[in-house]
Amino acid sequence: MKYLLFIFFILQVLIAGANPTIFSGRFIGHQPVTEIKATLWDISEGYQNVALGTVKKYELVIDENGGFKLLLNPKKYGFYKLTYTVKGSPGSIDFFVQPNQNVVAKLDVNDAAVSLDLASGINEETKALYNANSAANPIVRNIYKENKNPDSVKVELNQIKQLFAQVKADYKGKNPFIKDYLDLSAFFQYTAILYDYPGFFKAQKKNKETTWVMQAGYYDDGYDYKKYLNHDGVMMLLDAPIYWLDQYIEVNRKTADNTDKAKVLDDYLQKAYQLVNNQKLLDAYSYYKLNAFIKRTKGVKFNEETEKIVFNNLQKIKDTAYSNSILANLQKSKTMLAGADGFKSALESTDGKPAFFKQYAGKYVYIDVWATWCGPCKRERPYLDELAARYKGKNISFVGVSIDNTNQKQKWLDMVKSEANINIDQLFAGSGSAFVKYYDITAIPRFLIFDTEGKLLQYDAPRPSDAKVTALLDRLLETKNN
Repeated sequence: MKYLLFIFFILQVLIAGANPTIFSGRFIGHQPVTEIKATLWDISEGYQNVALGTVKKYELVIDENGGFKLLLNPKKYGFYKLTYTVKGSPGSIDFFVQPNQNVVAKLDVNDAAVSLDLASGINEETKALYNANSAANPIVRNIYKENKNPDSVKVELNQIKQLFAQVKADYKGKNPFIKDYLDLSAFFQYTAILYDYPGFFKAQKKNKETTWVMQAGYYDDGYDYKKYLNHDGVMMLLDAPIYWLDQYIEVNRKTADNTDKAKVLDDYLQKAYQLVNNQKLLDAYSYYKLNAFIKRTKGVKFNEETEKIVFNNLQKIKDTAYSNSILANLQKSKTMLAGADGFKSALESTDGKPAFFKQYAGKYVYIDVWATWCGPCKRERPYLDELAARYKGKNISFVGVSIDNTNQKQKWLDMVKSEANINIDQLFAGSGSAFVKYYDITAIPRFLIFDTEGKLLQYDAPRPSDAKVTALLDRLLETKNN
């Protein structure tokens, strides 16, 4: 094991260059190191790399003593996030990494909790981040846990302002951005809860009989928001400014008409441009809203007005990384429109042989995308069995497609064999497979219907438990017979 770690370290040296930054440390505690999994994420470029999925990550190889060592090659100072799970319980710690400045992290493990020892090996910037987060997180947890009246919560939020101000005053380092970052963090922590908590409070069942009336000026927070939103480094706070804009626009919208989703999208984006002039933030927010809209409308063909709204707002984005990603998603969404060609690559049958959708040519196909771990999928199964039995002998095939992890294939196979239904074919695609990517399957169960020529009819078809599904299938089969 030690020899393999040494080889791994030498390879890292060659990759990182002559003067790498060494990020090393040790997990110390009573938990077996086999219970600890950790990854270091380079988030030094801020929101964009996170949003586009281009963040560089380093999987920690932890030795039998809990030790680890990585070689980084940072071109500038920035944030790195260490995420970990101990006995399946997740957590994270932020580090401020600078070129040619090594990091030695002593991580104390107590049951499933991990704390950072600040005594040595940690720079002043990381200490400030850790102290601020360690103090603020319990306040935030307690606010939501204690179910307090929103008016009293607003008073309690002042603690967050005070603690960030204290950490800023105690900061002994020389990097000016850290003080700005602490100010930005205080602003976003305070206002995020201010905007979010009233809705959370009203949504709790135990508060249904509670009368709380929001007073005029409740959202007045005393902050000059433009100072923070227009800061050059605001996107280093990842999605915090995105969330702020969304919440601020929502609570200040004068119209409650949400029927036309495209117009709502346009309204939000127009208001964002009125609020700030930070192009980086506007590009990021536009990307977030447009991308979310595209995902929500999967399988729906845009009308002329919707298409105009989408492309007018797309043209306002200056950063081509965002706009190119949106264009790619728009192109991808075409595979989910009625009339699109069906998936052509092979899946796997229960006997391990390749299976293709083309084998169902000449028939309608009703596909159930599911997984063995999916509760809602299992609840649909009896209805699917009834549906398949109802249309037995008709010009329609029923197919289950599993998107379980490949290491769960045997579990899938055992389940389908134990619950065998001769009216339903079962195929395996796997999570992260070409099938999942082709149809952008992000939630299950998902039901698809294909016509007799193998073209998609409905991307979001009615579930077997929905009475609409029999009316739909009856109509299709009747049309075909006629």
